[in-house]
Amino acid sequence: MRKIILLTIITFCFSLFSEENKIASKEGLNLFLKKELKREVDSREEKLEWNSSKQKWLKQLKKKCFFAWPGKVLSTEPREIFSTTKSGIKLRAIEFTGLVNKTTLLIAHHPELEDPDLVVLNLLDADGWEEFMESIGFEFPEFLREENIPKPNHKSFSQHQKMFKSFKWVMAYIKPNKLIQETSSRENLQLQNLGHSPDSIQVWNTRLAIQTLRETGKMKQVPLWLQAQGRMAGVSLYASLFESDITRLDLYNLPKSHINGPFFPNISRVISMPQAVALALENSKIVIYQKDSDGWTYPKEIASKFKWEHQLQIRKIPPSQ
Repeated sequence: MRKIILLTIITFCFSLFSEENKIASKEGLNLFLKKELKREVDSREEKLEWNSSKQKWLKQLKKKCFFAWPGKVLSTEPREIFSTTKSGIKLRAIEFTGLVNKTTLLIAHHPELEDPDLVVLNLLDADGWEEFMESIGFEFPEFLREENIPKPNHKSFSQHQKMFKSFKWVMAYIKPNKLIQETSSRENLQLQNLGHSPDSIQVWNTRLAIQTLRETGKMKQVPLWLQAQGRMAGVSLYASLFESDITRLDLYNLPKSHINGPFFPNISRVISMPQAVALALENSKIVIYQKDSDGWTYPKEIASKFKWEHQLQIRKIPPSQ
């Protein structure tokens, strides 16, 4: 009898405990669902707010900074002006009509390359052009007949040979336009009166180079990276905002403020450089190479908020670079 009573008590306590657990579990589940719902609502509101800011920035950039650009991309009249192979490297040159005058796009790869895996478009300034001539250009003097070819860097040329032989990669280069990059104060004033700056013209010409590379250069289906240094890194960043399918940007010593370029009309009233980086993050991976890890708090916060951390990298480079 005592055993029966004890068993009854144990059964009653167990059922009571189970019922309390059910209630606690139900309350816990409700609390969890409420938190998740709030998180989802907050996330949607943040995304809507971000999309609103993004559209506003892009609209203001077109209206206040790049308002002198043509309403649509005009015919660039691209034509291949040079193509030859030397020492395991094929070099092609395509000339197209930029916003001010003719611009040259150079394309280098292995002579037997088919179906490339990657094309890297390099935006060159005067120093970058010098480096190109030292490392590759000196082997093609017939193309550079009007240039003062510097002392060849045979080690760099050999590295390019090995790279093109080992990987299905294409390296493309925009030859710097001296008429744009070396404008005088008077010429700058004339450009400003027309609503341009040398850098806003560079952004437009970079967009044309991307389109020319894809169409005339037959790289339409190939993943595209942009690579540049200093002010030209800023130019490539802004070009990526207006062209689709830019897989990655490698930006060396990207200015942290527009005080150091690139310079566009009214840019300080519209957007900061960190905001522009954040704007580009949604569609392109960005790798910034610099001597420290400072200056990019805002894009880091945006990347964290929308789980784009894999899209942004800050890599420290030696001071000598």
